Amino acid sequence: DGEYDFFNFSLPSASGSFIISDRQNRVVQTMEKSNLKFNYNTGASSNGIINGILKFDVVDENGITYHVGEHQPADNIFEAESHYGSLPTAWPLTHITTPLGETVRFKYTKIDAGGWNGHMKTFTLREANHCAYADSISGYSETFGVDGGYATFFLDSIVTDKEIIKVLRTGATYAATQVTDINIYAIDGELIKAVKFYYSWNGYHYFLDSIKAFDQDQHSNEVYRFSYYRKDDIQPNEIFAADQWGFYKSVGAYTQIYHAEFEDDSWLMNTSCHFVGGYPELG
Repeated sequence: DGEYDFFNFSLPSASGSFIISDRQNRVVQTMEKSNLKFNYNTGASSNGIINGILKFDVVDENGITYHVGEHQPADNIFEAESHYGSLPTAWPLTHITTPLGETVRFKYTKIDAGGWNGHMKTFTLREANHCAYADSISGYSETFGVDGGYATFFLDSIVTDKEIIKVLRTGATYAATQVTDINIYAIDGELIKAVKFYYSWNGYHYFLDSIKAFDQDQHSNEVYRFSYYRKDDIQPNEIFAADQWGFYKSVGAYTQIYHAEFEDDSWLMNTSCHFVGGYPELG
């Protein structure tokens, strides 16, 4: 098409959006006034799967460079929708370099988030019967669809010149990716601090119940607890739908998902959605 693609970025020093206004000369234009300097490279990834924009380098006004995407073969983790095959849709921050040469490196695990979007097409053939009013029907049907899943990435570790931060999870699939531990080590491997996450299951969803921080001797010195609106009070056949903030609300129908504060939104008012009041509580 003839329109620009919009890119969103989020960095420790700035966030915003930009377009590539001139692909031939690799000109990047931010949508907000910014002193950031962008550069990018295209090509095929080291594993041969991705073909397109491979990496970005962003320099802020303090001279700190943020390296995003594949800068070396071990970095070839992208977010990519499998329906479009080899086109990446997001690039992870792989390392940060300061003007003094200090470096922070980020490592990720690739996760396949699945979903199948099927499209049913039915073909029916009718054949005339000899000397009979009713016709004979021979039918054929088959489902055609595209894979609606995509590949994404979750943070594994952060490595600096002095520390190593490791993130542990329950599994390596999109359906089992709760963070269970964050461990902070000195560069020699000695444990400095540990953070543990505790969950419960109410038959529908996992809930984060508490977070505990431990010192290097495994003594817990900080505890954070969370409570939820109607977590354990779900009635049989009750309908829950996610509202625009991701909270699950009890509704009479899946169309009743928006809060009353949004009833003046002309786009939403043109839909069949209804508005309900009240908020789930997170404490």
